[in-house]
Amino acid sequence: MRIILAVTVATPLFGVVATPTLAQTPENQSPGAAPAAAAPRKSKPKAPAGGIVTVKVTNWRQADLVELQAAESGSTNWKKVLGALKAGQWTWTKMPQGKSCHMDLRGKYANGESADVSNVDICAEKSVDLVN
Repeated sequence: MRIILAVTVATPLFGVVATPTLAQTPENQSPGAAPAAAAPRKSKPKAPAGGIVTVKVTNWRQADLVELQAAESGSTNWKKVLGALKAGQWTWTKMPQGKSCHMDLRGKYANGESADVSNVDICAEKSVDLVN
């Protein structure tokens, strides 16, 4: 009984394996003709030089963060990179890396204070601790 079952199962399997495969030829090409060149693959567009870096921001201050801004070091072109963040909390944010990854950061807090930090290498650090 086992031999019959094995032969019954194996026969279709070997039949599939032993069947010759046929090449697929496009309808507009004769069977003996050389295959047409494949269309060139489109490459993905490259990321701009000033890409994005994901950074962990931790608010160790007593006051809640209202807004965190970033500008390329030495620039006055501030951009908001993070909104509200409660005291003692952390989150991930995306920051523009600029030309050299060195950014100036400005935090504005619920108690009316603000704090600036200059020349932070966000590509190397990958985290920002907001402290008193």
